[in-house]
Amino acid sequence: MRDERLSKQEHDFYRLTLGEYSFADSVFPLGWTRNSPVEAEFSGGNLEKPIKGTVELHNTPENAQETLIQVPGTTSSISFLLWEGPEEMESESNGWLQANTVMNGRIEQSNETDRYQLAVKEGESWAFELLSGELAGSSLYGVMSIADSSGVIAVAGKYAGDPNPYIISMTGQTASRPFVNLRVPPGQTELEISVEDLLQRGGKSYSYRLTAHKQGPNFLLRLDEPYINIPSDGSVIVSVTAEHRGYFGPIQLYVKNAPEDLSVSGGHLSTTSTLGNTRPRFETGRLTLTSKSGTEARRLLNLVVRGRSTEEDLPTIDRRAIGPGIRVAVAGTKQSVVDAEWLGYDLPAHIKSEQGATLKFEKPLQLRLVLGAKLPKTKWTFIAHQSGVQLAEKVAKPKSSGDIRFRAVETDNEKEAKPKSGEFVIAPHERTSLGIVDVYLTAKIKSGDKERMIYSEPLVVEIVNGYKLSSPESQLVLESGGEGIWEGAIWREPTFYRMVKVSAVGLPKGVERSEPKLNQQETQYSLKCRAEPGVTPDVFELEIQAASVLSDEGTTPYLAEPVRSTLEIRR
Repeated sequence: MRDERLSKQEHDFYRLTLGEYSFADSVFPLGWTRNSPVEAEFSGGNLEKPIKGTVELHNTPENAQETLIQVPGTTSSISFLLWEGPEEMESESNGWLQANTVMNGRIEQSNETDRYQLAVKEGESWAFELLSGELAGSSLYGVMSIADSSGVIAVAGKYAGDPNPYIISMTGQTASRPFVNLRVPPGQTELEISVEDLLQRGGKSYSYRLTAHKQGPNFLLRLDEPYINIPSDGSVIVSVTAEHRGYFGPIQLYVKNAPEDLSVSGGHLSTTSTLGNTRPRFETGRLTLTSKSGTEARRLLNLVVRGRSTEEDLPTIDRRAIGPGIRVAVAGTKQSVVDAEWLGYDLPAHIKSEQGATLKFEKPLQLRLVLGAKLPKTKWTFIAHQSGVQLAEKVAKPKSSGDIRFRAVETDNEKEAKPKSGEFVIAPHERTSLGIVDVYLTAKIKSGDKERMIYSEPLVVEIVNGYKLSSPESQLVLESGGEGIWEGAIWREPTFYRMVKVSAVGLPKGVERSEPKLNQQETQYSLKCRAEPGVTPDVFELEIQAASVLSDEGTTPYLAEPVRSTLEIRR
């Protein structure tokens, strides 16, 4: 036995079963509506021919999103998805795809392409998703294309990598579901959605589930741990990966069914940065679970982790984080998906005995970081609760998180080999994004010959801009050869004292402008412009920008949110 990539992994377990029994490795459809019976066909494995049977989906757990169904006449079973909405078979669709309805189809012949029509209206937002080869029971490397009357406008699943299109090396993901989010172009009343195999194969096992939802931006959440152990009177970190599907605003993670003696904190995913005109598809948030003092050790908690969008003026999106132990796609056209259904979709948790020490930030566990203002400080302390417990390594300063940095304050304690308290300065830079960031400490402790990691509750840092730029009081009108002034204001945080330089960007050729500098407490700006004789009369859209250096030693300016204005030139 070996790992497919010959890699070293912390979770390197597997389950091996030997015996003589009949089994199938494919089922069609791949899932169905909960509590509704469906006629299914089982094939592949060591079956001599396909077997058909009725699948009953009653009495499935409320939170389960899949179940195991038995292959008729055998002792084997196969995974089967559960869905809350309507389902339809390809053979009964007449080539039309209905909104919010799962289409179950198969690519049964080589070079086959399934095509569906969808009725739409211009300006509507739609989300399309294809489930296939990353599911147990399907061999399809699904490619989904969207076309309107002018031709193909979007393709997903075709350029994901080689040799296995479900490996996304830049994100570390091992499986991904092709999806497309789009707004219907003007004048379009129908879209065509097509499905094919990347390698142009076909057969009984090349099945898929296709859905179309009328919705705007979205995101998915995945748990990075298959289970957690929470120490009594201690904390543990739960890592959650968000896959952005058009929504890039802030997300708040939470535990839906946390018991009263378990406190939940952190879990902030801030608005993603747009530096370099790129946005990451995947981002990681960390939720901290802390058992309260005196909590009794017990097992088993099946926690449900969810996340909701918190972008103002947008409808709330609330998604469940799916457990990582369900399945992993393996490279190679003849390899099967690795299944571990026993890990479930929830987050299994045990509350263990006391860990012997705690690591704490000073309270309150919230700080406000104003860009360009005095840098805040925070103190921390290590406390051993049991004799013989000691630090195995020096407590490291927190890792940079959310584009902020941490500098240790030099104290007498810092001169010790393994100080049990300390202080950090929290510093931003010109690439720091606005929003909320969770910061936590980690330390390795030792008791006898045993070592373990301990975690602090998070320090929640709210990062805000030191100033805001307002639009000019009116548009600027210039006569050719004349001068004019834009007048406006900036709003400053009480602690923000740095110089702000105001400028206009996008002026036409032949128009010069000043760059006023507002020092310390100045809040009014006057931006003077002069048009040379002969400048072509027109109305121009442009931006008013404001920039400030965030620290005494800094040189790169930080740009606040610009405002738009117009310039009219008359002859």
